[in-house]
Amino acid sequence: MWSPSVTFMETDNSSFSIGIPMSFGVSGTYNSQNIENNSLGFMFDAPLMFNYNYGAGSTKEAEDKFGFFAGAGFGYHTNQYTATDEFGYDYSGKMSGFGPAGNIGARLGVGHGSHNLELRFSYMKTLDESKSNIMGIGFLFNF
Repeated sequence: MWSPSVTFMETDNSSFSIGIPMSFGVSGTYNSQNIENNSLGFMFDAPLMFNYNYGAGSTKEAEDKFGFFAGAGFGYHTNQYTATDEFGYDYSGKMSGFGPAGNIGARLGVGHGSHNLELRFSYMKTLDESKSNIMGIGFLFNF
């Protein structure tokens, strides 16, 4: 995960920011009723998020050791996958879509300055024909 952002409207321990927390990773599906239809593949997320930040990580001057953030935006998701159908044939496919997104998380200040550890939970609902629910968990070190 790489999460570039710009912070604005700062106070002593809170701010608003806009960023693109891009995720690269492994995705998959699991169906307990038909395990042969499970799939595994690679994915990419790129949402544009507007966040409210409080405490650690909210500003360069924030001295808090704990903080949190929450936000909403609009994103893009794509993934390629391979799976096996009910007849035993392997196939691959690609799913891409845009849709509304949200995220929430916590930050723990470490070291001096604005360095912190961040735990992020995200959700996106694609507006394409699949109407996919995209959920993610990320762990970052912020410089």
